[in-house]
Amino acid sequence: MLVIFDKCQDPYFNLASEEFLLAERRFAQPVIRLWQNSPAVIVGRFQNTLAEINREFVAEKSIAVVRRITGGGAVYHDLGNVNYTVAQPTSGKIIDFAHFTEPVIELLAGYGIKAENHGRNDIEACGCKISGGAQTIKDNRVLHHGTLLFAVKLDTLAQALRAKEHKLATRGVSSIRERVGNIVDFMRQPLPVEVFLKDLEKHFLKQPGSRPYEFSAREQAAIQKLRDDKYSRWEWNYGQSPDFNIERTVKYPWGELALFLLAKGGRIEEISVYGDFFSQSDVRGAFRKLRGAALEEASLREKIRQMDLAAVLPELTEQELLAQLLNAA
Repeated sequence: MLVIFDKCQDPYFNLASEEFLLAERRFAQPVIRLWQNSPAVIVGRFQNTLAEINREFVAEKSIAVVRRITGGGAVYHDLGNVNYTVAQPTSGKIIDFAHFTEPVIELLAGYGIKAENHGRNDIEACGCKISGGAQTIKDNRVLHHGTLLFAVKLDTLAQALRAKEHKLATRGVSSIRERVGNIVDFMRQPLPVEVFLKDLEKHFLKQPGSRPYEFSAREQAAIQKLRDDKYSRWEWNYGQSPDFNIERTVKYPWGELALFLLAKGGRIEEISVYGDFFSQSDVRGAFRKLRGAALEEASLREKIRQMDLAAVLPELTEQELLAQLLNAA
């Protein structure tokens, strides 16, 4: 594998580099990139940004807000975070987190930390979340990334993100701050984050066939263009939503699905979809097929059957979506 230890701390460039690695098909072998962000909130691909952040606090502290290309929930980054990205060819379509988290769990065991996969996409130690991951698959390439909370300013994290009450309730905690923990606090002998980052690099480089890699000038320029044209822009990070007069949010075992509808005369004119779910399809394009449906069972069921739910959100049943829409009426 190719191992990139990138010292860039610009959140917009770092997120742009992920899209570049996912799209760059000339990398036949896995590419692993290690990186850190200056203070930033990174929101999931399908999330409503303003619903995930404490807007006043983020503005006051000059915390960047950047949308990533993978699903899942919002996370806070600062220089106490260590992030890793894996991009490689794949023939599968199923999201597999354990395959990518195993090397991290193995490294943590070397520090005396018993960590394990938990839930959809987290790593936990001593009952605290210490890492969250996300994935996407496109054109037979998979991108997996994870954020490792090593020595993050947890009070800032708690203030920058808006807590979802239903998420906290399912975990038996009352605040974000209660739910997360720093890796350094579980070490027998605490280390500086810089040492941990180098240890992680060495851990990947010792794998058979691994070698260091740096982006070429051409690659750097391509990522910078993507940064400037997309990842630094309001349209990508916040996006415009239509006016709506109906909102219905349901928390399913596989993630949150929030529907915002503009309905007139009993029919759906516009619909926006948000959530922390994972999907490999054009979710918003699929849900736009509901436009024109009357808010009654027969009309909605007919439109839902045109959506190909099995491809878009395979864990969502037709009946569940129908019930969510009818409850919104």
